[in-house]
Amino acid sequence: MENVDNINQIEKQIKVLEKQKTTLQSKCKHTDTRVKFENNTNNMRVYCCDCNVRLGFPNKEEISNFLK
Repeated sequence: MENVDNINQIEKQIKVLEKQKTTLQSKCKHTDTRVKFENNTNNMRVYCCDCNVRLGFPNKEEISNFLK
């Protein structure tokens, strides 16, 4: 039972942290962006450099600059 209680506590902490992260990301202006691959995939996406939120797909110019 102790493991279950510990896991439940950790899951609650994760939810609180994810909510804080979402709040911070929603306040960010996303002025500086970068292209990077999504984790464990070959998919390129545009991310904010400040808050690391995924913003969308890169355009041809961003892909070209990323691949240089």
